[in-house]
Amino acid sequence: MTLAVRSKKEIKEHRIIQALMQLPLGPLLRVFRQKPIIVDNQTLHSEMQMILLLRKLKKSPGMGDRPPEVSRKYLLRDARVHGITVARDIHTEDFEIPTSEGHSVKARLYQLDKSAKTTQPLLVFLHGGGFVLGDLETYDHVCRFICNQADVSILSVDYRLAPEHPFPHGLNDSIAAYRWAIANADRLNADPKRFAVGGDSAGANFATQIAQITTDEGKDRPIYQWLIYPTTDRSKAYPSATLFADGFFLRTKDVHYFTDHYQTPSKHDVRVSPIKGQLSGLPQALIVTAGFDPLRDEGEAYARALESAGSKVELVRFPGMIHGFMNLIGISPAARKNLSQATKYLKDAMHA
Repeated sequence: MTLAVRSKKEIKEHRIIQALMQLPLGPLLRVFRQKPIIVDNQTLHSEMQMILLLRKLKKSPGMGDRPPEVSRKYLLRDARVHGITVARDIHTEDFEIPTSEGHSVKARLYQLDKSAKTTQPLLVFLHGGGFVLGDLETYDHVCRFICNQADVSILSVDYRLAPEHPFPHGLNDSIAAYRWAIANADRLNADPKRFAVGGDSAGANFATQIAQITTDEGKDRPIYQWLIYPTTDRSKAYPSATLFADGFFLRTKDVHYFTDHYQTPSKHDVRVSPIKGQLSGLPQALIVTAGFDPLRDEGEAYARALESAGSKVELVRFPGMIHGFMNLIGISPAARKNLSQATKYLKDAMHA
């Protein structure tokens, strides 16, 4: 199912939220007796506050409140309600990528111009969802938006999910898909010298590891890392995990839920906490964090660690945003503006 086939109920909900976002949100929030939310010298954006209030009024379950198979359905439904329809025609093609483990990984290619005679830069995109949730359809609208805004082709990877496929199966699938993309660059009409890896949250974690592995191997290294609110260090607790433990979509409870399902042997393993890896000589990186995100501090710690190791990194914090704002671009102009800013970094790097 794709974003284009929203149910009538989903279309109605999408339009209602869009209409609400056109109203003066300050007075509207006061009607609901909601004061501005200020934490750590940051003010939660009124659009995020309204979206969170609507979820509370609907009694929407948290990601870690249901079995994975149920949470996946809720997340897909949210994607259809909150997603954006990209007007520009984008060509898509689905692939089955073989792996050395004897199974295949689904992937979807997004291209602006299938008939382009020159090869295009390509982003291998790895979706978020705590290693447990998410798929090609949940992130279809996001990939279309990035493809259009950044003027790059995208290969979105549908890696296996825990707990059915715990650590390190999702990571292995992501690495296999990246290697396949490099080997099949001609088939993808992609320039192997202009590959990037990226994603959000858990997917950004996988992207960091692909960058580290290929740098260590000395071949097929991407030229750019595009990391949106990445999880980078499970080995310790950061202040933001306490500051934003509840009430801002991703909860610390959800993080523990994902960690338990992913079943990692050690939180210090570099394949879980890439901040423990070899950080020198890595591709240039953009790290985006959200101000009201329990993962905020570890993403920013990773940026500082990269910089200390001599790797080039740009850190951008959107102080009024919550974890998952990327998936709200169809209903939140602020989220859409921030993601557009992040895609500009990608576009500039890939078309330099």
